[in-house]
Amino acid sequence: MRILVTGGCGFIGSHFIEDYIDHKDVECIINLDMMTCVANKNLPFEKNKKYQHLKIDISNHEILSSLIEFKIDHIVHFAAESHVDNSIFDSVPFINSNIIGTHNILLDLLRYKNDYNGSFKFVHVSTDEVFGSLNNKEGGFTEESPYKPNSPYAASKAASDLLVRSFVKTYKLPAMITNCSNNFGSRQYPEKLIPVCITKLKNKEPIPLYGSGNNVRDWIYVKDHVKALWSVLTNGKIGSQYLIGGDNEISNYDLIHIIKDLYKNITDIDPEGWQWFKNVEDRKGHDLRYAIDILDFKLAFRDFKLSPFNESMKTTVSSYLN
Repeated sequence: MRILVTGGCGFIGSHFIEDYIDHKDVECIINLDMMTCVANKNLPFEKNKKYQHLKIDISNHEILSSLIEFKIDHIVHFAAESHVDNSIFDSVPFINSNIIGTHNILLDLLRYKNDYNGSFKFVHVSTDEVFGSLNNKEGGFTEESPYKPNSPYAASKAASDLLVRSFVKTYKLPAMITNCSNNFGSRQYPEKLIPVCITKLKNKEPIPLYGSGNNVRDWIYVKDHVKALWSVLTNGKIGSQYLIGGDNEISNYDLIHIIKDLYKNITDIDPEGWQWFKNVEDRKGHDLRYAIDILDFKLAFRDFKLSPFNESMKTTVSSYLN
């Protein structure tokens, strides 16, 4: 397998490369990453002989030469602007990366398929936020859920999903779409909720909690997510959409308390000794609840298993403290 990864220095992309670069069936992984402020440096696989990094901006650069040169047969598309708060303040980078960038990739894949007889599988990695918000009585999102994005970020990802779908239907592009719930793990962008919590605790500063903290998210360990992506890449059905979740709904209020307790257990420092969280003005358009019904995914990939949440979260908190 000769795999092209976009955004492989980002949070989820870097874990995918780390976990599969040495897989016996992988000949090489080529990473296209323009190294924005969210990119990780000094990654553990950088000196691996099967790895190569090309600094390319997918929003204004063709990737066709990379496809031809390396005879790529698998593509996993992680590259995206993903910080919801940033999209509220300035949506332009999200349009450029998530919509125009994805469209550029699709055009190049189409040329690769038609002009160079390229044979490949394309996995487009997306989010459950494209489906909008649930109330507390509704079941989780499924493949039949309508798209109702409520932030510029979610709208840009919804648009990219629909572009991929259209290229599958119109041009028979061999692609699959995945939509995943909130990820946690090491190397996440420091402005995301869990890294913010740990940093604030380390500095003995209050964790900012949007509104009442009753917003609910379904959390999945990043290592479980990339395992699921590997299953889709190797055994998924072309043209399908797969929803990947952690089967683990937690309110933001409960989550910060879980992190606080883990911090206390690991460091023997009790955050109750200071004002360790404070309620702040709620985010604009803050979705109440996300949840994914993972029954269909488990039926499609019967060997898929989720890691124990408490163990994974402890590993995550420890990684930031170290």
